[in-house]
Amino acid sequence: VYLKSSPFSNTILKAGKAKIDFDILSPRALCQSIKSLIKEEQVKPTRIFVSISRKDTVIHQLTLPKLTKREFETVVTSEIEKIPAFHRQEYDYIYRKYPLGRDKVRVILAAIRRDVLDAVLREIHRTGIPFEHVELTPLNFRDVTNKIDHVYDCDACVVVSDRQTYLSIYDSHQYKNFYIMPAGLNQFQHTVSQEQIKMIANDWASQLKRALKAYLLENRTIRINKIWLVWDKEVAPNLDQYLADAFDNPVEILDVRKIPKIKTTENYPLNPIYATALSPISGYIHKIKPQYNLQHFFSRFQMTRYALKAGAMAALIIAFFGIFFNEGNHWLNAHTKQYVLQSRAAEGKTRFLKGEAQELYAQHREYDAIRQRFLAQATYVQQLNRVSWAQVFAVVANELPEELALKSFRFNEEGRATIKGQALKMESIAEMIRRIEDSAILDKAKFDFLKEGEVADQKILNFGILAKLKDEEPRETDTDEQEEN
Repeated sequence: VYLKSSPFSNTILKAGKAKIDFDILSPRALCQSIKSLIKEEQVKPTRIFVSISRKDTVIHQLTLPKLTKREFETVVTSEIEKIPAFHRQEYDYIYRKYPLGRDKVRVILAAIRRDVLDAVLREIHRTGIPFEHVELTPLNFRDVTNKIDHVYDCDACVVVSDRQTYLSIYDSHQYKNFYIMPAGLNQFQHTVSQEQIKMIANDWASQLKRALKAYLLENRTIRINKIWLVWDKEVAPNLDQYLADAFDNPVEILDVRKIPKIKTTENYPLNPIYATALSPISGYIHKIKPQYNLQHFFSRFQMTRYALKAGAMAALIIAFFGIFFNEGNHWLNAHTKQYVLQSRAAEGKTRFLKGEAQELYAQHREYDAIRQRFLAQATYVQQLNRVSWAQVFAVVANELPEELALKSFRFNEEGRATIKGQALKMESIAEMIRRIEDSAILDKAKFDFLKEGEVADQKILNFGILAKLKDEEPRETDTDEQEEN
């Protein structure tokens, strides 16, 4: 299936089948087949989507009790290795669990032989066309039918491949059952008469009907809305009629033209089997997060590819730096001696300058100490000129509570006042601090120390209070006075 993409729709320009006989494991066989097909159809794809359905792939359903993750892994791998195509073969697999009552789960698994997967990915990579999507059909078909119907009722989907028939039942976003019947389109390809075709088709439809009926008997609350059918119409043209006669539910052919954002050219014949190729494309167009995300299937291949690219890039970088080093080594040797002589001369000059710099640093420190003393004295004088000692003592005397005696009062250059005294009660000292806070020239009063003592068998409190001279309020400028006038 070849589509032309646009911002609002994607148009199917070409669709068809090509029978190509080759060994999938043969080097360059698949790559040459893809290139020949592209050349024959005269198309120029910018991206490839891969959908795989082969005898060395498997989709299987199990019913298991609730187990730990390690136990699930053991059971799943043992079931895969029972299949002859996977016996003593390396493979990649994926599985999901669905609740089935209180103590059981339904497990749907898919697997592909690793040599087949690596061969497919390697050959597609050799074509030079970007690809990032691979899918095992019909594992994620639920996403395609849900996009067509827009009604998330319980539906069934029948996908007929060459060797097998898949009957999946799903409700909204969960698979309820996945039945695999070992009979596909191959049984119709060698029939001669219409009677033989009718007999084979009726037998095939009856087996599907029994499988569906058995499931509905176990789950009486489930009602099937419709049954989607996907098959190669050219091999068995009337298969939908036989299926509709066998089932009580309506059977609808999955027409890819009903998939949103996908269009076709006028009167272009379409086969329902093309939906198997469109499944990964539809997921990419609609940005659907599939239940079975197979990205990890080719993550190992991508890591190997990136490692090879990194190795090649590293080799180029090493070669470049090798040439650069050889050319630069001669230039470096020629200038090394000159740089050594210049360096020694610079070291001698540096030692001389360091000796002179130490003397300058000592003078700078001495000048800085003198400057700080002058600034402190100037600040002290400025504050003394602003507030007289009489004012300070008057404030302290006014704020002195009863039952409190003042022993000493000091005022330093930083504008800090230290008041020491004695009191009979703690409340008197606290009152003294509050009054200092409310005074006109002192603030930020706090305790310096507090000790208990006795005088004439009477308990007294020796205390020290620290306070700070309030900062001078800024004077109004001449401009402000003019504005007020």
